[in-house]
Amino acid sequence: MADGNTTPATVWQERFNGLLARICNLGQLVGLKLCTKAEQAETAIQSGALPLNPQVLDKEHTLACLIQALDAFAKGQFNFFQNKLKSGGDRDGAPSGYTHQYALSLTLGQISRDLEVIERAVNQRLNIAANVDTRRKLLVADQLAYAALKPAIRAGILTGDLTVMTYLQKSAAIRVMPYAKIAMIGVPYTSLTNQQDLLAIPHEVGHYVYWHGNAFPDPTTGLALKIHEALADVRLAAGGGSVPGYIKAWTEETFADYYGCCVAGPVMALDFQDMEVHNASDAQLLHDDGEHPLPALRAYIYLHGLKLMEELEWSEELKDEWEQKRLGNKVSFEGDAKHPPTPFTPQSGEPVRLSVARDALIQLVNVIAPFLEVAGFKSVEGDLWRDVYAKLRPSKDVGKLYQTFEDVARKVEASTLTVNGWDAVKDTCASILDDNGTGLKTEILSRAKTMQILTGRYGNVSDADLEWFAMLSVGNWTTGPGGGGNPGTKGG
Repeated sequence: MADGNTTPATVWQERFNGLLARICNLGQLVGLKLCTKAEQAETAIQSGALPLNPQVLDKEHTLACLIQALDAFAKGQFNFFQNKLKSGGDRDGAPSGYTHQYALSLTLGQISRDLEVIERAVNQRLNIAANVDTRRKLLVADQLAYAALKPAIRAGILTGDLTVMTYLQKSAAIRVMPYAKIAMIGVPYTSLTNQQDLLAIPHEVGHYVYWHGNAFPDPTTGLALKIHEALADVRLAAGGGSVPGYIKAWTEETFADYYGCCVAGPVMALDFQDMEVHNASDAQLLHDDGEHPLPALRAYIYLHGLKLMEELEWSEELKDEWEQKRLGNKVSFEGDAKHPPTPFTPQSGEPVRLSVARDALIQLVNVIAPFLEVAGFKSVEGDLWRDVYAKLRPSKDVGKLYQTFEDVARKVEASTLTVNGWDAVKDTCASILDDNGTGLKTEILSRAKTMQILTGRYGNVSDADLEWFAMLSVGNWTTGPGGGGNPGTKGG
C-alpha cells in the first residue's frame, strides 16, 4: 500500500524527463542522438537546431562519451528506485528510516550536478572567440592532470583507457563520475591569470587514484579498501594502541596529499603550507572537520613524504619554512616553560596532545606509502612535474619553487600550440556500463560489502538494505544516507 504522503511516481518521472531532455540537448552539441522523436517533439528540440559538428569542441570525443554514459547511467539509477516506488510504495523494501522518494530525490539531484559540470565543460571548450584564452589554459590544465595520472597508469594501479577533463569553477575539486573512466577535475577561475593556482591538480588526482586505483598487482581489489584493511592491523608506535578514529577519518585526504607530494614534490609541499595559513585563522589551525587533517599538522604529510622520496634536504628546508615562518609560536608540540603542549579535540573523542596526533598522522603516511612504491615516482626524471624541482638541484632554493613551476607551465602552454609537444592527452572516454546501464551493480555491491565489514558504514543492516544503500551511494557518487551532494567532490 502506498504511503499517504507519497508523491505520485508520474511526478518523479516528469522531473527525470526534464533532465533527460537537457542531456539530449547537450548531446546534440557533440553529435549524439539520444532522444526519440517523441522526446524531441515534447521538448521542442528541432533536428538541426543546434550545431552538430563535433569539431567545434576541444576533446569532443571525451565529452560525447561522457554525455552518453551519463544518459545510460542516469536511466539505470532512476529506474532502480522508481520501480521500487511503483511496486510497493514509498517504504516497502527501503531500509528503516528511509524512503524510495528520498533515494529518487538524491539521485535526481546528483544527476543534475553532474549535468551542470559537463555542461560547464562543454561551454568552456566551444571554439568561439570568447573562449580563446580559456581553452588554452584548460589544455594546459589537461596536460598537468594527465601527467599526474601517468605514474599510476604506468604502474598498473589505474587500468584501462583513462583520460582527464578539466573545467573552471570556483575552487579545485575532483568529480566522482562512476560511469566512465575519466578524471573530471575542476580548477579555479583564478588559474586563468595565476599559474600557481594549478598546483592543487596532483592532490585532486590523488582522490581519483584513491577511489579508482587497484592494489597492484591484484586488479580486483580496490586501493581504498586495501588501505583500510592495512589500517585495521596497525598498532601505534607510542603505546601500541590501534589507529584512532580521527586518523582513519583523514585517510583519503592524507592519501591525496601524499600522492600529490610524490608527483610534484617540494613545490606542492610549499603550496599547501601557504594554503593552510591563508585559509585558516589561528583557531582554525586546530579545527577538526572530520575529513581533512588539521591545518596545523597537514604540512607534516608532505615533509615526511619528501623524506620517503629521499628528498631529505628539501624536507629540512621546508620544515624550517613551516615551523619558523608560517606556524611560528601559534602552537606548541612539546611544550616549554612558557607554553604547555597544545591539545586539540577531534570530532570523534577526547582532547589529544598535538604531538601525538602528528606522530599518528606520520604513521598513516607510512601505511599508505607501500601501496604507491610500484609507481616508481623517484625514478622518473624528466617528468613534467619533476622538472620543477629537478632544475633546482643542488641549490634547494625554496624561494624559486613557484617561479620554476610557472616556467614549466608556460612551456606546456607553448607546446599546446605545436604538433610535437608534451604527450597528448587522450581524446577518448571509455564507458564502464553494459548495454542496459547497470554494468556497475556487481562492482558496487562487492565494494559496499567490503567497506561495510571494515568500517560499519551503514550500521547493522541486512543484505537487501545494503544493496539499497550501495545503489544509492554508488561508490560515493552521492553521500547516501545522511545528506545530499557528492563526497567525491573534493576541494583542498
